[in-house]
Amino acid sequence: MIAPIEQLPRPRQVSIKSGDLAMRVAASIALVIFSIYFLNSAWNSGLPQSLFYKTFSVLWVMLMIYVISGNVSAFIRDQKLLADGEVALGRVFHIRRGRHRRMEFSFQDARGRTFTALAGVGSPSIHEGSAIVVFYDPSNPEKRCVPMSGTLWKIALPESVAKT
Repeated sequence: MIAPIEQLPRPRQVSIKSGDLAMRVAASIALVIFSIYFLNSAWNSGLPQSLFYKTFSVLWVMLMIYVISGNVSAFIRDQKLLADGEVALGRVFHIRRGRHRRMEFSFQDARGRTFTALAGVGSPSIHEGSAIVVFYDPSNPEKRCVPMSGTLWKIALPESVAKT
């Protein structure tokens, strides 16, 4: 399962899952437009607005900036890990149900140490007991790891590697 990926020279060639990216960008744009409208209506409506409403609108915009910048930094981090990170086979041992499904998984690094982490479930086919491919930073595997199923990036395997 991970052998073809391990054989690739680094940095690995990664590309984007355009459909997933388009959905996230559309959601981010919708949040930005709503935030701009909300802030504008709180400050420039011509009607006197309460200090609470104005404060809430500023805090809302700050929260949206935080959320979007977090998503962008995760997007860049994931690309770097898939291109240059170590690869391991992981196992999902728990899935948290709810609006945002999250999976808890474990994996062993190259030195045999076992780590557990939490990530979004990227595919509906993932369930407890599923084997997943995990990319990690060997200097901090527990904090800097990403399952391949939970990222917007994909790795293109050359035909020569995919056939072996």
